[in-house]
Amino acid sequence: LGGWSLCAYFFRFFFNYAQDIVSLYPAYVAAYFSTAALVSLAVCYYIGPPTEKRRQNLVKWALQLAGLAFLYASTQLREASAVVLALVITVYFLPPSFYSTLKAYRWKLFPPKARLLTREEYEEQGRRETKKALEELRRQCKSTEFDAQKTVKQLRDPTRFVWFLFGEDHVIPEESDAYNSAAEHSYVQDSDVEEDDHINEIN
Repeated sequence: LGGWSLCAYFFRFFFNYAQDIVSLYPAYVAAYFSTAALVSLAVCYYIGPPTEKRRQNLVKWALQLAGLAFLYASTQLREASAVVLALVITVYFLPPSFYSTLKAYRWKLFPPKARLLTREEYEEQGRRETKKALEELRRQCKSTEFDAQKTVKQLRDPTRFVWFLFGEDHVIPEESDAYNSAAEHSYVQDSDVEEDDHINEIN
């Protein structure tokens, strides 16, 4: 208890002394900190950023302590500052599982409203995801871990597979036309069914 009291006394003494210096000689204090900042930046630029994990931790902890000190000195209500510091430190040391649980409860209490896609959005999403999946398939087929010979032997049209790897479309024009025709026919049928249902509801 005595050691902590002595530390608190010296801390309060140096803090008041620093306040007096800043209030009496603001220009010198500003010049000192500006010079120190420029010299520090020049040294850091010459040496380079720290690469070792321990040095990075020291820099991180120093910045965190400086931030806490500025936060504590940002208001004259020391009790409020202490409460804010306690909250900040508590939130910092909370485990990641706490945030996952909190997020799960939030989604459970306030579930997001689902919005159905329009036909245009559905088709656009299908084209985008198909293109993305085909590019990923090309990358996997071109990787060194892919057994091209074994795959080519199992294909009915190896030439078409080779052209696909070189960026050609994965379907031929006849297949694309047949698919578009079937999709258009299905869309017309769905529209007719929806129109009949609407008429029946009116009647």
